[in-house]
Amino acid sequence: MKRSKTNFAILGLIMVFSIPVLWNIGLRLITSSSQLYFYPCLGLIFYLCGLILGWIGIIIIIFLSHSLILAAGAASLAFGINRIMAGAYYYSSFSFNDPISSHYISHYVSAGYVFICIGGILIILALLFFIRDKE
Repeated sequence: MKRSKTNFAILGLIMVFSIPVLWNIGLRLITSSSQLYFYPCLGLIFYLCGLILGWIGIIIIIFLSHSLILAAGAASLAFGINRIMAGAYYYSSFSFNDPISSHYISHYVSAGYVFICIGGILIILALLFFIRDKE
């Protein structure tokens, strides 16, 4: 892979992995204090910034580094990380005495681990087979 394609792929990956960070900051701001109007609006801004940066990152990976599998793997990995972080955040608010909510949260987090496995496999496949230096 040429140096410019590699740099664009790294930039796109960084932008895609900003999704879980910005979404969970926004989630904490939205749910932290409903008494103030400023925090939910700021949380929504963080959420939308994560969404926009993630889509721009996926577009950069697909169109500038020409790797659809790398973009799918990165998006799946970021989505899995997001589910695990959100599930861990909600674990503290739900009681384990309630079987329905604890069952839902455990499946929510388990699906995050599945997305991480799928994303990791896709990224490894992209690195092994589809991103090669062609001299």
